[in-house]
Amino acid sequence: MVKRSTYEKLGGFCSEARSAADWEMWKRIAAQYPIWYEPKLLACFRLHSSSTTSGLIKRGENIADTYLAIEVSRSYLPSAIAARASRKAKEGYAFKALTTARQMLARNEMDAAIAQLREGLKCRHSLNVIKSGIFVSMLVAGKWLAIKLRGMKVANSPE
Repeated sequence: MVKRSTYEKLGGFCSEARSAADWEMWKRIAAQYPIWYEPKLLACFRLHSSSTTSGLIKRGENIADTYLAIEVSRSYLPSAIAARASRKAKEGYAFKALTTARQMLARNEMDAAIAQLREGLKCRHSLNVIKSGIFVSMLVAGKWLAIKLRGMKVANSPE
């Protein structure tokens, strides 16, 4: 729950952050006010193939939007922690994208896997992210090759 006066003071949702606007707003609130985190699940939503969120994931926009929200939030974080916090957030979302890419690959959603891989690698260029990105890229290439080979007839096979 957020008091109306909080939204009035901080302004509206950040249109730059697009689908991550709510997360960006929570960061703005946390930077200005004391907050409480309740770890117990109080509400949830269902993710299905035709939901808006699923579409964002398939196109990699969930990660691109979150990256923008991280950049926006640098301006209101204390300068002593802004760079480090942003770097850690980008790294976390890079790994989230690579994990999602593997999940999409397991469901044979090649375009979605490639979109997540692409956006994840844009988030952060650390050695660990690059190594994981290369591994996921190899999985994508292997899956693509397997699909192509399945569709071909072997040269000396009986018909």
